[in-house]
Amino acid sequence: MRRPKLTRRVCLRWGAGIAAVAVVRAMAGWRGFPAAAAADHASAREVLLGRLDTLNLVPTEEGAPFVFSPDGAHVAWRERRGDDVVMVHDGKAGARFQAVQSPTWSADGRRFAYGAFKKARQHVVIDERLGPAYDLVSEVAFSRDGRRYAYAARSGEVFRVVADGKEGPAFESVTPPVFSADGRRVAYRGERSSSAMVVLDGQEGRHWDEVSRVEFSPEGSRLAYGVRQGDQVMAVVDEEVGPPYEKIGPILFSADGKRVLYTAFKEHAWRVVVNGVEETDLTCEAILDGSPRFSPDGRHYAYAARQAADWYVVLDGEEIGPYLEIMHPIFSPTGRLGFFGRHGDGWFAVIGDEEEGPHPGVGPDPIQFSPDGSRHAYIVLADGKQRLVIDGQLSPPCDRIGFTVPIFSPDSRRVVYAAAEGKQFCVVVDGQRGEPVNGVGEGTPLFSPDGRHLAVLRGVDPGWMLEVDGVAGPHFDGILRRSPIRFVGEEVRYFALRFENGRALIYRVHQRIERGAAPESGRGKRAEKER
Repeated sequence: MRRPKLTRRVCLRWGAGIAAVAVVRAMAGWRGFPAAAAADHASAREVLLGRLDTLNLVPTEEGAPFVFSPDGAHVAWRERRGDDVVMVHDGKAGARFQAVQSPTWSADGRRFAYGAFKKARQHVVIDERLGPAYDLVSEVAFSRDGRRYAYAARSGEVFRVVADGKEGPAFESVTPPVFSADGRRVAYRGERSSSAMVVLDGQEGRHWDEVSRVEFSPEGSRLAYGVRQGDQVMAVVDEEVGPPYEKIGPILFSADGKRVLYTAFKEHAWRVVVNGVEETDLTCEAILDGSPRFSPDGRHYAYAARQAADWYVVLDGEEIGPYLEIMHPIFSPTGRLGFFGRHGDGWFAVIGDEEEGPHPGVGPDPIQFSPDGSRHAYIVLADGKQRLVIDGQLSPPCDRIGFTVPIFSPDSRRVVYAAAEGKQFCVVVDGQRGEPVNGVGEGTPLFSPDGRHLAVLRGVDPGWMLEVDGVAGPHFDGILRRSPIRFVGEEVRYFALRFENGRALIYRVHQRIERGAAPESGRGKRAEKER
């Protein structure tokens, strides 16, 4: 059994005698954030978008009433008005309908679309222009540049894809259309007379018994999908049909589109096919969900596989293992592989050629790498507590650690996370704990894209305030759920609400960054050595 040599195993001791280690040296004079109540307040421009009765809000299918554009600049919600429903976009109400579907935006947020019901018929509304009536319409897909749009529609028993206002050929069923990255091509699957085909730019392809999901490569030049003909299943890449199997998994492209990979099953075993070539000497009984995957530069691929009772990670065809369990294989931005593996009762974090551990348990999230790929962090579990391991060093224990946002600054030098003890929360910046608060809001702590500023959404009693570099903004009763927090020039933008006389007042907030750059910190000895 082949196994690349692990050049170093980092053993971390567990026990009461472990001292807290600051992974990054605290900068001189940095004492964490002041308490929210004592902080100077930042000036802010509050743009009132609407006054609404929360009982009239129509929740989305996911349960959240407010939906935000991909660029975080726009918000929309559905509101009942009498017997009708209106879509409210940035505070402006659209036409009245019997019902409206959840909205979508173009990637740049400039175009806006939703489905609407009127007189038992459905329409697509794009930029507040009403489209033709159908019995059923799908969600609108925009090209990446926002210039093109497409959606699926049904009239009677006939399905079509409508692209840029033009109807395509008739089918008995169609899938939602997808655009290539450059927006020049649009593809979908259509079914007619017990056969399926891919339609590319309005032209029907070869007929098959079944066609699976259609995928463009990331740069948009290549197209792939799976097909079934009789008992045989094949991958089709650029209209070239691959070898037959009993089953195949999703077809994956590398980021540059030059390599393609998928899992395939035949003769009671799974294997991986890379650029049409099967790994004939590496077969397995199972492949972990979420794998395989390519590294960001497309030079490497990895997946977790089970052979008998043992699990291995396969990196570019070479096995690493065995382990009793494996979780979360992932690549760093520079292509270094990381995953969790269990030996006996202990879990190890495998980072490149090193194993860190053993740990009694590891958190549910994958290893997080810094943007430059030189640093890493993950959560470990022991005695009902959580600790963060950063570059092999253990943080003090706490009840819970917030790990849902990047903890590294964009320059990879700084580390920030939220820690909870009981009902109190604190923000830990470069190993220094701030004062406890009632809560740390979703999506924070958050560094600005240039790494010079840090935003923290802090719970106060009652309500919430956004602090940037320790300076609190205005007080609100709530921040809209899933509201993006965006650094734009010398301000931070987000969406918030206040309650007044039984109504909710919705604001877009432009909060000024009052201080200069947040104090700099040096990197720890380990990081300096790695540099």
